[in-house]
Amino acid sequence: MITFGGLAMLVTGYVPEFLQPEETTVEEQVLLPAPQPTEAAVEDPYPPLSLLPEVAFPPDNPYSEAKAELGKNLYFDTRFSGDGSLSCNSCHPSSHGSWAVSSPISFGYPGSTHWRNASTIVNTAFYSKLNWDGSKTSIEV
Repeated sequence: MITFGGLAMLVTGYVPEFLQPEETTVEEQVLLPAPQPTEAAVEDPYPPLSLLPEVAFPPDNPYSEAKAELGKNLYFDTRFSGDGSLSCNSCHPSSHGSWAVSSPISFGYPGSTHWRNASTIVNTAFYSKLNWDGSKTSIEV
C-alpha cells in the first residue's frame, strides 16, 4: 500500500489520482524474462542425509566387547586426571545427551577454566581431526 500522503491513505486505502498507476495494455508493458537458475543454485553442495557407514576399526586393534567395556570404565574413571577429581565424563557428560558441557567455557581442575568449550564426542570415530586445533588425527593411542 502506498503510504505517501499520510495515515489516511494507510487506514482508508484512498490513493490520490496522481499517485495511481496509469492503465496500460499488455503490449505497452515491459515484460522481463523469468530469472534463470544459476549453476550455484542447481548444484547441491550437501549430500542427502543418510545413516553413517560402519566404523572402520584398525586391523591391529579390532573391536571387541571387552575393549568397549574397558573404554566405558576408563571414560568414567577419575584416576587419570592430574588431581584425581575429573573424568572424561566431567567435560563430556553423558547426562546432557550431547556428550558436551552446555556452558560456553569449559572448566579444568577445581577453580580453573579454559578459553574454549568441550566439544561433543558424538561420532568421534568418523572425525579426521580431533581437538579444537586438529592436533590429533585418531582416537587410537
